[in-house]
Amino acid sequence: MVDCLVVAFTEGGTPVGQASNRIQASMTETEYENVLRDGLQLQQEIDLRPGKYDLRIGVMDHSTQKIGTLQAPLVIDAAHAAK
Repeated sequence: MVDCLVVAFTEGGTPVGQASNRIQASMTETEYENVLRDGLQLQQEIDLRPGKYDLRIGVMDHSTQKIGTLQAPLVIDAAHAAK
């Protein structure tokens, strides 16, 4: 089981959106080998207006109790926000 959380912050540090979910990640040996090679690909959606954001992403593996985090910039322009 894997918990995933993403939070979007404005340039000023105010949280403006978040999404989280828990994934039951049962897989075959071949699927596990693929994940080790390519990573576990997941999708989360946050409704954000055009602007500049910092995304903070966290993942926790329940079986090992290991946690990983990542911070990444995100720019949404008006053309992409309309889609």
